[in-house]
Amino acid sequence: MKSVAIIIPTLNEEKNIANAIKITEGFINNNDFKNYTTRLFVVDGNSQDKTVSIVKDLKKEFNNLFILQTHKGRGHQLTYAIENILSDYIIYMDCDLSTPIRFLLPMMKSLLNYDIVIGSRFLKESKAKRSFKRNFFGRSYSILTRLLFKTPFLDYQCGFKGFQRSKILPILKNVKDKNWFWDTEVIIRSYFSGLSIKEMPIEWKERENSKVNVLKDSFFMGKSLLKLFFDFKFHKNL
Repeated sequence: MKSVAIIIPTLNEEKNIANAIKITEGFINNNDFKNYTTRLFVVDGNSQDKTVSIVKDLKKEFNNLFILQTHKGRGHQLTYAIENILSDYIIYMDCDLSTPIRFLLPMMKSLLNYDIVIGSRFLKESKAKRSFKRNFFGRSYSILTRLLFKTPFLDYQCGFKGFQRSKILPILKNVKDKNWFWDTEVIIRSYFSGLSIKEMPIEWKERENSKVNVLKDSFFMGKSLLKLFFDFKFHKNL
């Protein structure tokens, strides 16, 4: 029987984690995921609130729930999880469930035929509720990425992605970013390594009180993108 791991990266998510776990567990138990050995992992980046204690309490209720604790940095959390969780398929999603849980099924079905599946907020079929500022910077980042690398994808940073573990592991050895740029770097390296990648439409609702600083993070992402571009152009670092 094939196995699938669903990953929720967390950092100080005490307000969202219990709801995310209960909704995900309910969905797993009532849908096609019961045909797989399915485990749910919370990968915590050194939370200073009650996130970890809440997860440990819920472990008493759900025997397929596990927690991994590692250092800060979303990219570091995801790399650590993929390297250490021995499942055939890995799907990760944001703790606030910005993408409704029902999209796990089309994600899983697509992973049977593709090495990587990207949830996309920018496809015509997608329905995304985002502020003007976030939408503007997100689409601008997408355009810049496609111009620099000639990649065909629209959304590089959506927090809803799936991987065939055996195919993504070799890619992760070369991924340098340990934070938010991780997603883009993984997609670009995977594309130039010949992995099959599907971009699937989703629904997306922007979380309230987001931890993302749009201007600061946009500057960081643009800087990281240019650095990767020049590494590739002059050092063939892909």
